[in-house]
Amino acid sequence: MILAGGQVVGTFDYGPAYPMVAFAADGKTLDATFGNGGVVNVPNSNLFIPNIFVDDQNRVLVPTTTMGYLESVLRYTANGALDPSFGTAGKATLSIPSDLSLGTTGALAARVQSGGRIVLLSYAYSSNSQNVVVLSRLWN
Repeated sequence: MILAGGQVVGTFDYGPAYPMVAFAADGKTLDATFGNGGVVNVPNSNLFIPNIFVDDQNRVLVPTTTMGYLESVLRYTANGALDPSFGTAGKATLSIPSDLSLGTTGALAARVQSGGRIVLLSYAYSSNSQNVVVLSRLWN
């Protein structure tokens, strides 16, 4: 994802950790203003991060999937700190109906509505093995 200042932010699987890195606009140099020298270690060693998104205030949204289930959304400020004004200490936990099992791809798309509401699009399997679309909306 590209932030407003031209920084490039992404995540990758590195063993038990999922570091999120930010490069300066040149695409080669780690951005020292983001996290610790350009790197933020996303908490929770059992998660999978299929996609990240940037909202209109240049905050990074990180939907997390644990064991194949969309679990939560983390929100980071443009400098790589968890946003304390979002959810509980930067993490909003999703409440999914018990008869749905979300697919392993997690959030397929995210958009921020006016007022800061976040809409996530995912797919799921119902208890009778039907594919269904799941829309989740989060707000502060």
